[in-house]
Amino acid sequence: MNWKKWLYGFISAVVGGVASGIVVLLAGLANDPMSGEIMWTRLGMACVVLGIWNAANYLAKAPAPEWDGVDRRES
Repeated sequence: MNWKKWLYGFISAVVGGVASGIVVLLAGLANDPMSGEIMWTRLGMACVVLGIWNAANYLAKAPAPEWDGVDRRES
């Protein structure tokens, strides 16, 4: 596995978690039932927690690839 493919999968997992947080809004868990007002702190916290959760699950399934030992900073 190369770094580019791994990073793409990692970012996809985080974005998927944030999208899952938006489902919390659509399910009515981040809305005030009386006024329908969006509770931004609940929505933001759900997006952060689910993003971290998906990232951790991705790291459990696909740990970071081995470093090949080449220092590319000088190139």
